[in-house]
Amino acid sequence: MKTLDSATILAGATAFLYSSSTAYIHGYFNILSLDSDVLDRNFHQILYHGMTLNIFPLFFLPFILAVVVTLHSGFSLSVIDFYNTGYKNKKKVVKLHRLLSLRKEKSSAQIMYSKRIKKSWVIFGFIFTFMFSMAIFDRNGRINAKSVLSSIEDGTYNSVEVKSSGDKFVFLYCGARNCAGVDTETGLIRYFQQTGHAFMSYKNTKQKTKK
Repeated sequence: MKTLDSATILAGATAFLYSSSTAYIHGYFNILSLDSDVLDRNFHQILYHGMTLNIFPLFFLPFILAVVVTLHSGFSLSVIDFYNTGYKNKKKVVKLHRLLSLRKEKSSAQIMYSKRIKKSWVIFGFIFTFMFSMAIFDRNGRINAKSVLSSIEDGTYNSVEVKSSGDKFVFLYCGARNCAGVDTETGLIRYFQQTGHAFMSYKNTKQKTKK
């Protein structure tokens, strides 16, 4: 594979992971009314989160591709073996090849327009897949945010305690520097620095200190 091709694939994968994480967080923050400027994230956090969101596609797509390539290669090898077993078989393969490809010489104009059609649909396929994926990630973020709101209503939420002040909030999210929580008494969103707090579950009183 050429260096340019590898660089293009790497850049495309990075952009997709970055965009998927951004779309998810947009949906999550939108439901919980969180400030993305206060809860900023660094580049590595965004990419890692994007990778966790795409863990199953990252595994299954190469697997499906490997299966398709294996089946195609296996069929091609079978045809080659059949072709090499005798003269009659060679004639059958040639006839089948002509039948499937409808052998007629195409003009340069036909070839050019055929390539244009294929290229346009490939580009459309990439754009459609990208936009559809972003919509799914945004929707998943909204769903998870609504589950947080539901946990607040039924009292099964995760709480966070700020050590410096002793205040306890419903945990919502932590960015690169700051975290967000909800004050259960006032219903207001509180922002605090990421260091110097402890997490605890409503059903588990054992605290987990985060440094």
